[in-house]
Amino acid sequence: MLFRSMVAAGSVVREYCKIPPNCLAAGNPAEVKKALQGNAARWAANAADIYAGLAQRYKADQKRE
Repeated sequence: MLFRSMVAAGSVVREYCKIPPNCLAAGNPAEVKKALQGNAARWAANAADIYAGLAQRYKADQKRE
């Protein structure tokens, strides 16, 4: 999977599968369904950073408990 691509929930991405940038992949096995445009493309560009931040916040919260 490359930068700024998205995989739909429940999809199965096989080993060595190449999903190009700015694309949505879905299915079993996952295959490219469409190019991302507009808000979806902007969201995909920022999603990894957002997810990493949420994971760090969750980890920090778990240490406090």
